[in-house]
Amino acid sequence: MIEYTFQEGVPEGFTFDFEVGIFHDPRHLLLQSLSGWHAFSLTDIGQRLVVGIVHVHLQSNQAVSPFRSPFGSFLFSKSISEKQLMAFITKVEEALRKKGVHSFRLKNKPFAYSKEATVSLEDVLLKLNFQKQQEEISSIIQVDDRNFIERLHRSKKARLKKCYELGLRFSQPAHQEFEKVYAFLKRCREEKGYALSMQAEDLKRVMDTFPDRVYLYTVSDNHNLVSACLSIRAEQKILYTFYYDHTNAYDDVSPVVLLMEGVYQFCQEQEISLLDLGTSHADGSLSQTLLDFKLSLGAQPSPKCTFVKKFL
Repeated sequence: MIEYTFQEGVPEGFTFDFEVGIFHDPRHLLLQSLSGWHAFSLTDIGQRLVVGIVHVHLQSNQAVSPFRSPFGSFLFSKSISEKQLMAFITKVEEALRKKGVHSFRLKNKPFAYSKEATVSLEDVLLKLNFQKQQEEISSIIQVDDRNFIERLHRSKKARLKKCYELGLRFSQPAHQEFEKVYAFLKRCREEKGYALSMQAEDLKRVMDTFPDRVYLYTVSDNHNLVSACLSIRAEQKILYTFYYDHTNAYDDVSPVVLLMEGVYQFCQEQEISLLDLGTSHADGSLSQTLLDFKLSLGAQPSPKCTFVKKFL
């Protein structure tokens, strides 16, 4: 068995033996906070490979991963064993204790992103006495060669056909339309009594830093926006729908169905295999209505778990 080396930080010039993704990219970490970050890595020095990594944010004796992202936690190569993963996490714990950390919180990816890796990680966390604090339900569409309408519940097929009949049009605007799209989504959320989780300027920084990973989509009735989506390519094969909504005036039409057809077709064109519609939780509680809507679009439920370990 190969012996791997634990270290704080990420050695320069090493290659990652797994896909890092946007939410573990150092540039994205610094958009969340300019300070408080600590990285721990497991490396194959001979091959100059990083085979395991976690980025944690320290504040008030608490270590969290992620800080302000949909998920964080540990990433690791398929080449490492359960024993090696357990040793890696234990080393991270020891390093955090020395920094005065009292609790360690990890939010994992949805199971559907990488089932085998997620199951392995969660098994190890439980063996190391982490407690499952929360289990959210993500809704994931497996993108394949089928037409979007084939995946829909019959009620949503009717809504999609109604969108066609009304002449609603899907488009993918340029980044220059960001302010307009964001303002529309903000109004939609306010109509429903909610607020967006990110300010426009913060989200704009993400788009400017990762212009090839952030996409805008809209549905219009003539020249009037009626639905919109902002999505992030979380990994090469995964598109995460960060925000999407429609105006209340079109509740009986449900233009989000047409919107998602366009996003689904975009995924087909880009060879993206998973379309993540996000979780269906608000204020810590599952919205069954929202979950049912996503499932009616052809999505499948996928657990997304948060684990916590207290050191005192």
